[in-house]
Amino acid sequence: MKFPARPDLFLTSFALLAFVALAAAPSARSQQAAVDFNGSTYVGGSGQFGDLELARTPKRARSATSALYEFGPAAPKSDYQGPAFSLGYEVRASEPSDLTVAPEKAVVEDNFANGKGQVNDTIAVTAYGNWPDTGTYSVAAVIVFPISAFTLESFEYSSLNWTNNKSYNDKLRHRWVVQTGGKYYVSVPFLGRPGRRAPDQPSETMQAARTARNFDQWVEYDPSKSMFANLDAPRVILGKALDEVTAVGFYMDSLDFNGAGVGGRQWQLRLIQFAALGEPARARR
Repeated sequence: MKFPARPDLFLTSFALLAFVALAAAPSARSQQAAVDFNGSTYVGGSGQFGDLELARTPKRARSATSALYEFGPAAPKSDYQGPAFSLGYEVRASEPSDLTVAPEKAVVEDNFANGKGQVNDTIAVTAYGNWPDTGTYSVAAVIVFPISAFTLESFEYSSLNWTNNKSYNDKLRHRWVVQTGGKYYVSVPFLGRPGRRAPDQPSETMQAARTARNFDQWVEYDPSKSMFANLDAPRVILGKALDEVTAVGFYMDSLDFNGAGVGGRQWQLRLIQFAALGEPARARR
């Protein structure tokens, strides 16, 4: 079943839009809208429920050259208190491989150690399996949080990339995602390869403000057709369309990496924290 990109996908859930007052001096923009996934509070409030599988489970794809986890609602089955989100991923291989991600590896995960003396709950997808190192593979994944319309001002997120596949790590790229006017867009500028390759080192935080140079460069993106963004497509300047953003998130891909061999951790997406700040649309009216 396809989940087409549309602005009303999650508007039935208002819990994921929070309004916060700035602690700074009062101003005309002292009230802001925020989508905030902060992975220290969202599994039962204290982590007592353990790992929570996503409501949709990955399809088995043994001896395959492609695997698709269709983009759409991916809330945990129970006891999750964070903002609703959509998730999808796609994998392509140059030769048949075990591309399966087991259901227990697509979870909101409890108390993962992302820094020395620090644990967090994360949205995680991890792919183990037998991917021959003679083959090449490409993976793309996206996490999107739907929101009520607001004027986007800034993004911030941190994630951890911890695999034993150096080829995947070296080619990993992260980018922003927005939805406006009923369409999704992926940012063209490459943000970097956030995270570390060991669980006992701190994660890195990526930030971007609307005023940043090269921020407003995007390509159209339709995850209902393919999880891979076409970054060679014509660039789009959204301009005023960023005043009516209805979903925010991030996109990652790693193209043409080598397999990690038998039984290895082949690729991983692990979101620790995500925030998008801006002014509620109704505040301007």
